[in-house]
Amino acid sequence: MESSITLQFLAEVPLRQFCWELLKGQDDMLKCKIHSEQNHNAWCEDCQQLIVNVTINHRVAKKFPPSLNYRKAFVKWILNKVESIENDVCEDLYYCYVQLLSETNAEFYYKSHHIPSSEEFIVMQESRNIISGGTTGLVSWKGGMLLAEWMLFNKELFSGTFLLELGSGCGFTGLVALKGTDVSHYTFTDCHQTVLSLLKQNIDVNQISSERYTIAEHVWGKLDDCRDFMPDYVLAADVVFDPDLVSDLVISIACFMNQSKQKTVFMAITERNPQTYKCFLHELDAHKLKYRDLDTSKVPRLFYYDKNEHIHLLKVKAATS
Repeated sequence: MESSITLQFLAEVPLRQFCWELLKGQDDMLKCKIHSEQNHNAWCEDCQQLIVNVTINHRVAKKFPPSLNYRKAFVKWILNKVESIENDVCEDLYYCYVQLLSETNAEFYYKSHHIPSSEEFIVMQESRNIISGGTTGLVSWKGGMLLAEWMLFNKELFSGTFLLELGSGCGFTGLVALKGTDVSHYTFTDCHQTVLSLLKQNIDVNQISSERYTIAEHVWGKLDDCRDFMPDYVLAADVVFDPDLVSDLVISIACFMNQSKQKTVFMAITERNPQTYKCFLHELDAHKLKYRDLDTSKVPRLFYYDKNEHIHLLKVKAATS
């Protein structure tokens, strides 16, 4: 089983939110767990070495390293912590930091997320720029993570199904579905060539069989793109962000829903701007689509992301279905 420190590091959990559970004793005091029979503090050299082994030197981090800035900040944080309590610094920790100082930033880096039920990692190549080339699809967003958690919690609903996703971005939700559930086929759609290229790379990195997925270009509002697919369900995550795109988005939702065997769309939407969200709901009403918020309170939180933001999980259906 992977340690919580490993999982947080690979997912690039901000250091201000990092939980050092591996170092906590039974009395919840921050001390070195590997020396639980002795009164060693949490930052002895053996403990530092353990942290290096399960983070920087972890097999996944070696092959798919987190961003250089994050790795440097992570090691520097530990160095500062150790030096502040006047402990000796582990030689390997110093060596890691020197090595990191010699590296140069790359445009893309990796975040890796663990699926407990399958012991699989979802490896995501993402961009350092949240918005690049006119698209926001080069990073994973919180709504996609909540939707993926909900799908894992409701595996039986998707067993043997054909799924289609609107605005797949770099592919997180679909990859979780393909590696963590028994979906038969998954269609990723997006409109930006840079995003589609990164999406294909992420699918290849995660070694998904070509028989299990399709990548299709789709511009919201273009009805011709909708006619070749007959999914069981339609999915979408964090696609409501620009009021100028809401009308075309709902046109696509209505079109693909009409093609869907279940006439159902599941959507995860982070409410960043209440007015944009209201505009979206208004468009659903205008297209005679009914919707309701699903309860996610019992869905296990499997991935590391900010849980404080308000994320709606909507079930959208045609009014006549």
